Amino acid sequence: MNEKKEILLTGAAGVIGRAMARRLARAGYHLHLTSRDPAKLKNLVKDLASEGIASDVYALELGDAAQTEDVVRHFVEKAKAPYGLICNAGNLGALGSFLETDFDQWRKSLDENFLSHARMIRVFAQALGRRNISSGAIVVMSGAGLGGNSSFAQMTSYSTAKAALTHFVEAVAPELAPLGLTINAVSPGQVLSGLTEEAIAAGVARAGEHALKAQKCKESGGVSPDLAAQLVEFLLGPGGRGITGRLLSARFDQKKLKEDVARIEADPNLFRLRRIDDDLFSPRDRNA
Repeated sequence: MNEKKEILLTGAAGVIGRAMARRLARAGYHLHLTSRDPAKLKNLVKDLASEGIASDVYALELGDAAQTEDVVRHFVEKAKAPYGLICNAGNLGALGSFLETDFDQWRKSLDENFLSHARMIRVFAQALGRRNISSGAIVVMSGAGLGGNSSFAQMTSYSTAKAALTHFVEAVAPELAPLGLTINAVSPGQVLSGLTEEAIAAGVARAGEHALKAQKCKESGGVSPDLAAQLVEFLLGPGGRGITGRLLSARFDQKKLKEDVARIEADPNLFRLRRIDDDLFSPRDRNA
């Protein structure tokens, strides 16, 4: 009898994290859940248990490098069938003018939203290698730092970290492929989440245009977090095994992914952070 594949999900107690936890548990994965909020995490575990779903839990503070490494290493070493890492945890960090924000706080936010995830991915891949496990999947959430037509002034640390994280996904994918690991970034759309509420509370003076968009998101009900959960489930499953190093929209790309996976796998220019399109060069130049 095959063991259940096991997933480490960070930021599990948030709105998107809870949606992913439910969907992945129902899909048959065994979950290892982390959060910086023990009370919310306890409630999530209780809710899952009421549906007959068991899970393991860990406290995790993104700013604690040693704790971050210990949690990931412990997961891979102790799980019977470690398979996936979902980097979902994050925070808006230092809000306000870049020229006026305390630079140490700005850098701390960059560390937590980018370097902490890069650290987790590194430790995860290394630990799988030590166990001679040659198949796995990593998904990072690109958050509100990518896409859309908004200015991200007043939240430069968060948006810069998310752009860096997404480019890191592209850059590291070829290194992970020989290890049997896929890695992709998912943009969930503007979900009515804790980060949305935080932006609204910060107001225009500190969160800029994002605060206004967050308010509109709240009024409209926002994008369903289950869209991101569906896309993550697809990327972890057999249908997504050939897709790696891409930035994917939970709102717009799922239909195309399921219809034309082979083309996406074959074309190195599709779903990338960098702008590569026929406005910049002709199709005959694609391999130049």
